[in-house]
This record gives sequence, structure tokens and C-alpha cells, in this order.
Amino acid sequence: GQPYDTGFIRRRRIITRQFTQFERASGAGARTLDEIMDWHETINDRLYLNRAKRTLMLTVDKVAIGTYYSVRAWRVDMTMHYKKSDWRIKQLDVGWNYKPAVDSADLEAFTDKPGNSILGALDGKGLKAADQEQPAIRYHKEFEDANFASFLRLVS
Repeated sequence: GQPYDTGFIRRRRIITRQFTQFERASGAGARTLDEIMDWHETINDRLYLNRAKRTLMLTVDKVAIGTYYSVRAWRVDMTMHYKKSDWRIKQLDVGWNYKPAVDSADLEAFTDKPGNSILGALDGKGLKAADQEQPAIRYHKEFEDANFASFLRLVS
């Protein structure tokens, strides 16, 4: 009758779109390798390609410098990964202790009738959840947000 510590783990396939983009390596509008590397493992910070915020993750798979079509440029191979539910980590808000009041620094233990410590549901703010069957869901960002439209030139 107690919530699982980690919830259920489901393995699912992620839809991907691979593409190549060329970036000037010198002159006006040139990109540095550091700028390109900063694109790796970023998620969309707003609607992009008709997909909701935080549902697309960009990975930079390969970067090479060369002369392409008589222009010194970076060839950047990337992959766009789509996850319908978004890329933040979702965790049930459960714990062994809860705050008795919003502004309290004290913690009280969740206990069953005989007084044993149990795992209880929290409301997302450290307080005891009103419904012990429904803990809040906490969201944690693993990847940085980025405005994809500011540096990607994809056609939907």
C-alpha cells in the first residue's frame, strides 16, 4: 500500500530526425566551435516545428571544419529527438518526513498506526498531500533550454 520510491521505469522508442547544417567558420556571422558545442543536449524553450516547449532535444553528433562549396565552414551533423511528454525528469513527491506548515523549518515523520516510519505523499511544497494516494509530481530540468529558431535552419 506504499508508493514506490522511484516509480515505474518504461523503455520507449524516441522519434529522431537527423540533419546537417553548415556554419561559417570565418568572417561575418561566423560560429565558433564553443558556440556549436553549446547546442549539444539542449531542449526547445518555446514552440518549435509545431512541437510544444521542452519536447525536442538537440544533440550535436559530429563537427568537422572544411571548405564546402568554396566557403570555409563547419559541417555540423545533428539529431533532433522528440519526446511527447517533455524532457524534464518527473518524480513523485514522496518522503519519510513532511513540514507541518508552509513556513516551518521543522519536519515530522510519516508514521502508520503502530508508529512505524512509512513513506508518505507530499504536495510539491514539502507539506503532507491531502490525498495520500496522489502525491504531487516534481519536475527537474536535466538539459538547458535554447531558442532553436535562433540558430537552426530546419524546414518542417
